[in-house]
Amino acid sequence: MAEVRDAALLLRRIPHGDTSLIIHLLTREHGRVALMARGARRASSPFRARLAPLCELRAAWRPGRTGMGTLTDVERGALWLPEARAWEGLKLLSLAEKLFREGDGAGFDDVRAALALMAARPRGPGLTAAAWLLLARQGWVGDLDACWQCGARADALAWRRDGLCCPACGAGLEVSPGLRRGMAGYLQSPRVALPQADARTWRRMVEDLLRQHGLGISLEED
Repeated sequence: MAEVRDAALLLRRIPHGDTSLIIHLLTREHGRVALMARGARRASSPFRARLAPLCELRAAWRPGRTGMGTLTDVERGALWLPEARAWEGLKLLSLAEKLFREGDGAGFDDVRAALALMAARPRGPGLTAAAWLLLARQGWVGDLDACWQCGARADALAWRRDGLCCPACGAGLEVSPGLRRGMAGYLQSPRVALPQADARTWRRMVEDLLRQHGLGISLEED
């Protein structure tokens, strides 16, 4: 079959045999693909240093006739997140790896936007905001000014494990209008600062959503 080329982000590397890797790429035009990178673990392989996370790759592969394709070339491009923030970036990639399945046609631009948002904001809240953006783009996040249960708009909203709710739909952790404005502003501008208590509440909201969907990923530094 004809060789395919696309911009890509490395999601996962799995050792295969003595010298090879199975890699999972999130690509701009082809979504998530799994490929065999033959010999990629050899010290002499050009793939060894180029298959790095958190940077844009230019990958080429031959699709398999009935199964996994084979990586034929890869070039390493710009790093999307400073190396000092790598642990946060890897947390976000862990989330992306669970969100986007093989055959999904989307995800590349969403993850790139989330990493760009994170890079422009401080450690900690930056990861929370990036994860929220990624979840929002997948339809997991509702309107910050309305109940996610009944759709009613309300000033008084509380957080339950499955989302925001109005007093008529249940009780939970208070999410004040000020916090919700702060969250929206933080997503829009790196000049907006969040009080530590608000940042902790927002992180709890994201982690609750992840647990609710069976993705138990902590956003705290390991």
